[in-house]
Amino acid sequence: EATTHNGGVHVQDVKGTLTFTTTNGGVHLARLAGRVTGHTSNGGVHVELAGDRWDGTGLDVETTNGGVHMNVPSAYSAHVETSTVNGGLNVDFPVTVQGHVTKALSFDIGGGGPTVRVTTTNGGVHIQKT
Repeated sequence: EATTHNGGVHVQDVKGTLTFTTTNGGVHLARLAGRVTGHTSNGGVHVELAGDRWDGTGLDVETTNGGVHMNVPSAYSAHVETSTVNGGLNVDFPVTVQGHVTKALSFDIGGGGPTVRVTTTNGGVHIQKT
């Protein structure tokens, strides 16, 4: 568990249960597994996924004021959920949309899998295929 005020959180190469909260700081998460949940206010979120699927129960990360950038391997399998209120959505993976289009997306890539959720209120979202 990690909590910080006026500072960021950077975690990489960890498998397990991780919970974090930060105010006025960005978040960088790289090559994680397990159950990861967290929130930042006033900071961006950068997530780097590795392998071919999430190993564990999932990822659930949000920011209030900041952009979201997620690097996803091209052969990755997951259920992805993302949203923004004030910002754009840019997704490098093919997504089929039907009905009313909002600034929230829920879709599977590859064969689906555990949920990888990254959201923001005020900022853009970019899910980049690597």
